[in-house]
Amino acid sequence: MSGKWRWKENVGRISGRLLYFMYRYSAFFGVFSFGVKRNDEADCTPLVAYKRNWFKWFCLLTRFLCSSLYCYFYGVWALRVSHGYLTMLFEMRLLGCLICTICIFVLQLFYHQKIIDLVNGFFRLFGRIHVLSGGQNNGFGNRLEMILLSTKLLSLAYIICLLHLKVTPMAILTILCDIYTSVGTSMIMHACFVGYLSIGVLYSKLNQFAYKEFHSGKPQSLRESRAMRLRLEEYLDIYDEIQEISSKFQRIFEVPLFLTLVQSLSTMALISYDVIIRNGFRNLNLWGLLIKMFVDVLLLTLAVHSAVSNFRVIRRLSLETYFVNQSKHQHRDMEMFLNRLHFNDLRVRPLGLFDVSNELTLFFLSAMITYLAFLLQYGVQLEQF
Repeated sequence: MSGKWRWKENVGRISGRLLYFMYRYSAFFGVFSFGVKRNDEADCTPLVAYKRNWFKWFCLLTRFLCSSLYCYFYGVWALRVSHGYLTMLFEMRLLGCLICTICIFVLQLFYHQKIIDLVNGFFRLFGRIHVLSGGQNNGFGNRLEMILLSTKLLSLAYIICLLHLKVTPMAILTILCDIYTSVGTSMIMHACFVGYLSIGVLYSKLNQFAYKEFHSGKPQSLRESRAMRLRLEEYLDIYDEIQEISSKFQRIFEVPLFLTLVQSLSTMALISYDVIIRNGFRNLNLWGLLIKMFVDVLLLTLAVHSAVSNFRVIRRLSLETYFVNQSKHQHRDMEMFLNRLHFNDLRVRPLGLFDVSNELTLFFLSAMITYLAFLLQYGVQLEQF
């Protein structure tokens, strides 16, 4: 049993390391400019995020210069290309990148402190759950979270593998500006993946503690009953705080997430055209990039599904805590809590247009297959096969 516990603890620590590397990755591309350090204060929060104003302005200036050069290089390229459909696809990608870049500017200029408070809220919640478990629960999640984070890390690393620097300085500058701009826009989706995965982990851990606590049997004495009710109040307070954090997270990233999903769909259309029409299925790197973008959407939907599923498990809490009916006060608190759960259901609906769920993955897959079939017919008409 101890070996199994050590394995779970090691998995959680590996997931925490992967999460920290992803934070460094996002900081390298200038999306999140806050710093993270260990908390020296005597509270339950192990880490704390803090401002780095100099780095924030450095990231803003770098992104502005790279985006401006990206637009300039695109204008030079567009003057040399006479293919109308290809130019339209590149214009869609350019417009999407610029809109997502503006979203990053807005997040860093006007929501910088709110994002820091949000990150500290996540740290505080993980610290409270760590204390609740008696210091036995370290790391981030279990085996599933480690697999998802490892897959996300491979997806992030694939972009670097595609980097082929040419000899001329102008070509190198063009590629670097393109990568810095496009990867920065995709980091919004990666941030949403980490956020919803964290919400799912918080709900999952707290559900496990609550299940074990309230299946341990009916309290035998008044002292045990009082202690169990105090722990119940602690659980309900943490549930409310998780729900508050998730609501703040959704309000901040709702619009950027919608724009990033639209940008991903348009970029997948551009890559599909380039693979089939211009390269005739011969460019394996672009096929890998197309699969990578689909995997990003799949990982996002899996993270959202984890958060929503673990949130809905809480509604069974009323069946597990039968003993609270002995107290009218506790019974009233439970009823109010469950009513809030039903009223504030966790659903990820960017701009209220669609649900981010497993059905979204099927939509992306069906849209990509339909578009590939259209391109195949178009290629046959052009007698390229």
